Amino acid sequence: LAHGTPALQEELDRQQEAAELSKAVKGAFAQDRLFALQGWIPAEKAENLAAQLDAAGIKSAVRILPPDPEETPPTLIHYPAWCRPIKGLFDILGTLPGYKELDLAPFFMVALPVFAAMLIGDAGYGLVFMLPPLLWYRKMVAAAGKSKTHLLLVIGIVTLVWGILSANYFGLSPDNVALAGGYFQTVDGRNVPDHAAMQAATGFWASLGKIMIAVAPIWNADSEAARNLLMKLSLLFGCIHISLAHLRQFFALVPHPRCLAEIGWCIFIWAMLGVIWLLFFGLKGLPVPVSLVYAGLIIGFVLFLLFTTSHKNPVKRIGVGFASSLLPMLGTFSDTMSYIRLMAVGLASYYIAAAFNSLGASVAPAATWFAAAPILIFGHLLNIALCIIAVFAHGVRLNMLEFSNNAGIQWAGYAYQPFAGKQPLTDQ
Repeated sequence: LAHGTPALQEELDRQQEAAELSKAVKGAFAQDRLFALQGWIPAEKAENLAAQLDAAGIKSAVRILPPDPEETPPTLIHYPAWCRPIKGLFDILGTLPGYKELDLAPFFMVALPVFAAMLIGDAGYGLVFMLPPLLWYRKMVAAAGKSKTHLLLVIGIVTLVWGILSANYFGLSPDNVALAGGYFQTVDGRNVPDHAAMQAATGFWASLGKIMIAVAPIWNADSEAARNLLMKLSLLFGCIHISLAHLRQFFALVPHPRCLAEIGWCIFIWAMLGVIWLLFFGLKGLPVPVSLVYAGLIIGFVLFLLFTTSHKNPVKRIGVGFASSLLPMLGTFSDTMSYIRLMAVGLASYYIAAAFNSLGASVAPAATWFAAAPILIFGHLLNIALCIIAVFAHGVRLNMLEFSNNAGIQWAGYAYQPFAGKQPLTDQ
């Protein structure tokens, strides 16, 4: 039935147009010599509406009214040029902020590529994501749209950079290079990379390992130290991310006293990061005095206790502040901890790629590299597919759930769609 797709789409457009026309007619007023209708129009186009109708030969009286408080107008967002790629994600998810909600597109545009890069964690995979938009740009724009194509390109670039900084190329790291070059020591029956010997040596493998290490400040020869660094970065990025959500609300509320509650939440979140830091890395790993952590918890609690509501009665103000902040206080811990998934999924991606590389390398001596090639291709394609799933399951979740909840966004909007015919005009 594929050959019938154009006719089905044409009929669907016709039926949708008829439904929209019926809705518009039933919402209008008409008599023999008078008719009236109402609808939504962007504010920047409202002033010229009467002149445009007059230029079209339609004599009319136009009255522009702001939305009533109980009305729910559609949402129309004019994205800045640098934020337009993130519209591709919103189109996929079918989400829009409500008319009275804040636009979070700039925050998403910065955070999503960074989170995606940490979840994927491989410079080779970043190159895989980059190449299709670069090589087949026009075809991808025609098939998926400009915003989705640009978003994929941005994610590919950021992932490539992150993979270089962490020295991960299709699951190959300086450890693998050192073993391939023969720079290792045998400990308890297994070969352990000897990075000092590789740094002191010359030749192809040694030079390659030196280059990888030189441009990889995130990489560490000590695997436990490397994991701890990634965990710290994940928690730190999460704390910054959630704090920005509350700062966005702060600037929207200024100069109302309620804005001080958002400052309280920012202080409380950073103090909660100190608590989590203590749990994972101990007192010696805490970069600030523990008294400062406790002080932050108390100051933050007092601020959102007093300024969550602007009620004049101090007892009611404190009561409402306490009742409305009890669950969010507990949620702050879980929200911050949720960002550890950036480290965990990124490491899982690396170990899956490394496992398939090891499997292919073990097959090659017994057969040939041609026999190992299908294993490597299948393994990395599977891992790339899992990475794409991870971006939606974790990267998008951190923005749509943790960040949006702290920013007070419910994504309750619906798109502004001007009333217009969809069928091409004919002479009939």
